[in-house]
Amino acid sequence: MQIDVAIRELKGLLSFLQNYKEVGFQEAMFEATEIANKMEVEPIFVEKRVVHGKRQFDESTGEDVTQSAEENFKNNSCLYIIDQAISSFGTRFQQLQSFKENFGILWNFEKLKSIEPEKLRTFCDNLANIKNYGENSDLNGDDLYEDLSILRHNFPEEQSFSKLKLKKSYLRSTMSQEMLSGLAMLSIEKYMIEKLDYVNLIDIFASKNA
Repeated sequence: MQIDVAIRELKGLLSFLQNYKEVGFQEAMFEATEIANKMEVEPIFVEKRVVHGKRQFDESTGEDVTQSAEENFKNNSCLYIIDQAISSFGTRFQQLQSFKENFGILWNFEKLKSIEPEKLRTFCDNLANIKNYGENSDLNGDDLYEDLSILRHNFPEEQSFSKLKLKKSYLRSTMSQEMLSGLAMLSIEKYMIEKLDYVNLIDIFASKNA
C-alpha cells in the first residue's frame, strides 16, 4: 500500500470514529432494541446491585452520583473503547504524516519524475539534516540529489510490480525471495537478456561449478 493511500484510509477511519462517538451509541441502541423486540426479549439493561460500604466519620457526607446501567455501559465501556481507538489511530496517522513529509518522494515514482530540480534539492537537504547526529551524518544531501536526478531520468518505464504477478503464481508459492527477485529482474531487463550469448554463459557456469 502506498503511504498516500494509508493516510487517506486512516483519515477516513478517524472521521468515522469521531462521528460514531457522537451518534453511534444511540444508533446502536436503536438497532439493538429492534433486534431484541424481534427475538421477544425485553430491551433493557440489567441493573447491578450496588453495595455501599459503611461510611467513616471523617468521610464527606455528599451524595454519590449514581449512573443507570445504560449510562454506565455507555461511559465506561463504549465511549472508553472508542476514545482508545481514536488515540491509537491518531498517533499512527501523525507518524505516517511525518513519514510522508520526510520521505514521501522516495515512495512515489511519479512524484519523483515530475518534481522540479529546486524542490528535489530542498528535499535532499532536509532529509540529510534529519539524518544528522551531532556532527556526523549517514546521508550526504549532494550525493542523494545526484543519484535521484540520474534515477528519475533513466528509470525504465516498465515497472517490476507488473511482472511480479506473472512470476509469483500459485504454483510457485514456495519460491524463495532470491529466486523471485532474479526472475523478476530477468523479465524486466529482457531487452538485455535477448543480447546474451547463452552458450558461453552455460560454459562459464559449468566450469565454475566443476
